[in-house]
Amino acid sequence: MHFAVSDDEVWMTTKLAGDTTHFLPFNRGAEDGGAGNPLNQTGAKSAYLWERVLRRDAWLNILCRLMYIKHESSTDPISGKTTKSSSLRFPRFHQGEAVTELTAAVTAEGVGKRYLIQH
Repeated sequence: MHFAVSDDEVWMTTKLAGDTTHFLPFNRGAEDGGAGNPLNQTGAKSAYLWERVLRRDAWLNILCRLMYIKHESSTDPISGKTTKSSSLRFPRFHQGEAVTELTAAVTAEGVGKRYLIQH
């Protein structure tokens, strides 16, 4: 996991690949529903990264429950050659928050409830 962090935003990638590295936003979303992060009266807008995500318990939750390696294989129809690849899957901020909140709700309320996730 690699993070690029400024005072205002956080971006992430699971693989450094030189000029072809692709970073995805790891932001909470602005108060108006747009991109970025909400104003933080006590510090940087990106402070949630070290205050919430990189805390020991939160980070262990991500490593143990949310992060995984996806293995894929594809076969070329002409040559018959099979190519295998693996990629690290890491949830973006809102995805990790949604899974964590749903898990907590089911643990507290029990199974059989209906939940709406607006994405």
